[in-house]
Amino acid sequence: MPSKLFKKLTPHCIVLTANSRLTRYLQSAFDEYQKNLGEQTVWETPRILPLQSWLQQQFHAMNYSGQLLLTPFQEDCVWQEIIQHAPQKLELLHPAQMAKLVKQAWEYCTQWEVPLDTLDAFNTQLEVNCLIDWFARFSQRCTEHNWITACELPCALQTADAQKQLKLPHKIILIGFDDLNPNVKSLFAQFEKCVTIETEMLTANTIDKKQIVLTDTETEIKTMAQWAKALWDQNPDMQIGCVIPDLGKMRTKVQRIFTEFFSIEHINLSAGTALAEHNMIHTALTLLNWCHSELPIQALSQLLQSPYLCFNDDEKNMGAQMDVLLREQNRMQVRIADLYTAISILQSRYPQTTVLSRWRLLISTYQENKSAQLPPSQWATQFIRSLKAIEWPSHHTQNSTEFQVLERFKKVLMEFSQLDFIYPKLNYKRALQLLTTLTKQTIFQAKSHHEPIQIMGTLEASGILFDALWVTGMHDGVWPPATKPHPLIPYVIQQQYQMPHATPKREMQFCEHMTQRLENAAKQVIFSSPASAGDQLYFASRLIQHIPLIQKSDLLLADDMSLAEKIFHDRKMETLEDTIAPAMTQFMGIRGGSSILKLQALCPFRAFATIRLNAHALNNPVIGIPPVIKGILIHDILFAFWGEIQDQVQLNALTDDAFNQLIEKCIDKTFSESTYQTHQPHNHYFFSIEKKRLQILIKEWLTLEKSRPYFRVHERETECQLTIENLPIKMRLDRIDQLSDGSLFLIDYKTGLNSITGWFQERMSDPQLPLYAAFQADSEQPFSGISFAEIRTGEMKLKGVIHEAHLYAQTAVPGLIPIDRVNANADIYTWTALLENWKQSIETLSRDFCNGVALPDPIKAEVCLTCDLKPVCRYRVQSRCAHTKRIL
Repeated sequence: MPSKLFKKLTPHCIVLTANSRLTRYLQSAFDEYQKNLGEQTVWETPRILPLQSWLQQQFHAMNYSGQLLLTPFQEDCVWQEIIQHAPQKLELLHPAQMAKLVKQAWEYCTQWEVPLDTLDAFNTQLEVNCLIDWFARFSQRCTEHNWITACELPCALQTADAQKQLKLPHKIILIGFDDLNPNVKSLFAQFEKCVTIETEMLTANTIDKKQIVLTDTETEIKTMAQWAKALWDQNPDMQIGCVIPDLGKMRTKVQRIFTEFFSIEHINLSAGTALAEHNMIHTALTLLNWCHSELPIQALSQLLQSPYLCFNDDEKNMGAQMDVLLREQNRMQVRIADLYTAISILQSRYPQTTVLSRWRLLISTYQENKSAQLPPSQWATQFIRSLKAIEWPSHHTQNSTEFQVLERFKKVLMEFSQLDFIYPKLNYKRALQLLTTLTKQTIFQAKSHHEPIQIMGTLEASGILFDALWVTGMHDGVWPPATKPHPLIPYVIQQQYQMPHATPKREMQFCEHMTQRLENAAKQVIFSSPASAGDQLYFASRLIQHIPLIQKSDLLLADDMSLAEKIFHDRKMETLEDTIAPAMTQFMGIRGGSSILKLQALCPFRAFATIRLNAHALNNPVIGIPPVIKGILIHDILFAFWGEIQDQVQLNALTDDAFNQLIEKCIDKTFSESTYQTHQPHNHYFFSIEKKRLQILIKEWLTLEKSRPYFRVHERETECQLTIENLPIKMRLDRIDQLSDGSLFLIDYKTGLNSITGWFQERMSDPQLPLYAAFQADSEQPFSGISFAEIRTGEMKLKGVIHEAHLYAQTAVPGLIPIDRVNANADIYTWTALLENWKQSIETLSRDFCNGVALPDPIKAEVCLTCDLKPVCRYRVQSRCAHTKRIL
């Protein structure tokens, strides 16, 4: 605790810190200091605040001229406007990115007191010439509008002090500064004429300094977390610092590792996240964006079930079903108007919800000003009205972080409203882009509650004292870092004025001061470095080589086991064989047709979960026409064609022109009647291409049909109802042909590769055609064969099995094999025996399904590769358990 500092504090003294975190630390430490004194129960809050905040306070206190201090985002916008409209251009970067570089160059030149005419000596360089022009335009605009930037405050305050306009304290104490900017130094040099200025370096009585080299960065962080956990277990009141130089880039990984050992309430990460990334704000911005543009289905999935839009579980369920409905329509991009149809379909299931009325109110609110040109303040009002219309953020009970996020968003809207003088008129899209950019640039950090584990970057740790401290990443590749001069400022100027990151000497001096500060920031200090990162090998930084080296075995570490692993390790396992579901007694609502038996054959659990639990993977929309729809189109085209032509004689009698015209007519009819096409207004190009493809494909298939022996199309797309072992099965048969001998031949159209091997397995993996053949009701016209019709470009064929004495047995139609020549099962040589075998197999499958047989038992390993039920299936667990038993 910095007791010596606190003894110096008087009502006329102010402490200025390098950052807000150090300010909060000192304020908290002062309160603890007063409590320990025990002399009084209340005390005056000391004047401790960040340097930049104090400069702004002084400016506002003496600002009688009405000069406007630009916020960082306002300044960004002004720079971007200047760069976009200036005649001088650098096309290397986007204007927004260039604006950031130019703004930084302006700050460097101002803070390091570089006369702007110094740049004139380098005006032969294009980038410097552009920089001079942009600086001049920015300076002129600030003068015209009476604006000032944050980096110009020290100069403005110097002038004010010279004119006796400032009210200064008697003493200023500076804490946490490793290097002050020259313009701040000049300001304090002028203040020293009447103010005592002291620089304090808070130090702890360091008694144990060590360094350690670990394998890589992840090992560093994990070891640091184990070390912190061991110390915290010994003394929960300890303040433990964990410094990670690249914390902003590694935040997710660091949080994941530390939460393996600590509850989230025990750690504080100084690296905040963009306000736009918080779910509540992301939902609001997505909503506002959806009003004027289409939304990808993946983003819509999250939005429709957001707790910040849905009042209750019914509305979340409704959102999930709307998501399913839109995905089934293969909508990759969804307009907000498309939601109305989905809501109206589902509204009857959830009569108590107000979803439809809220969405309508949102759209009507948007429609009022969608084409207007308004200033940001009025757009902010419009955005708030739109969000209120949908009742965002719903009636969701907010936790502390969510409350802080919402309050911060309100402040962002106020800041957005202050852009009117820069953008007098904006359209909806541009206004929303600006608001989104502002929320992305606004870093949100929830208020700290004095968590014992403080995880921070190098600069955030400056000036703070800990009981124990670990600093990672201290290898020679980054400490000191390589120079990184500003790309727009001439290097000679950067070198002359010793600007940040310009010279190795300056980087070394900065890192030396920082290292010294960290060495004395706790009683126990550990510096670590990784031996490698990827293919790059590293050594410890020379700035810590004087510190004794230890091994990992010398550290006191917590168990190398996460909280989740500990809970799992302490588990009490109970094994329950649960492979039989309740038997079915009612069959209402059971859908699936012959696919029920197919799934039961492939895997009993898959059939149970898919049919009885209705568990399905979400459809992933694709660009163009999905394969399923392509298959439906082929079925419908052939249905229409054989409605015009009854048999092969009529087919062969068609002239080439009549043949082509009939195919084209059937295709046009099918496409005009397709409701799917109306769901995809942007896919008309794909449908045009598909029409041409199908013209070729159908013609090629029908040409094959011409070469077959005589047939007549007996039935097409016939629906039938069968009952197998009490299981009702509804089927649709693609086509039944009647041959010249009067027998029937069953055909199933397929657009992919198929095999008849599944018809001869004990568990029949594709039972649709065998099912109808074996349980046909009309014995006077028996089936003499079944076949797939593979309709594939260049590979048209029939593929099936026929009666041993079939008409085709002698004519040898390619792909149709008489049963007595099939090698799949040597015990079956006749069609009658085959039908009986199919009947028994199908009855067994149906009986098992009805009796609740739901064992995870795939017919072959490949079945699992295409299964959507992996998250709920126990097959892999079952396999591991069986393997363990064999080992034991």
